[in-house]
Amino acid sequence: MGHILCYKTEPPSVKEEDLLEIAQKIGDRWKRMANDLGLKPKEIVDIENDGQTSADRCYCMLQTWKENLVPGYNGQKDLEKALQRCGHRDLSAKLWNDQRGW
Repeated sequence: MGHILCYKTEPPSVKEEDLLEIAQKIGDRWKRMANDLGLKPKEIVDIENDGQTSADRCYCMLQTWKENLVPGYNGQKDLEKALQRCGHRDLSAKLWNDQRGW
């Protein structure tokens, strides 16, 4: 018997504009957030060596995180928790409200 997936409670994927905003505001805390989101140490080192600014590195980290997500899982709750742990409850709340259309 096949599995039926229900996404009624799962919000849509995180929007590109939200990732860009997060990248601009996280700054030097991107590494902590990368760890919170489960990026591998090698991925973090590669990002650190490739990015020019903290915002570039953060954006690249967010893109890597998004690419690593299991298909069908958007990871928004993980992102919200990581933002909160980095001291950005404001961004977490905004993301929550934006994704739900509030």
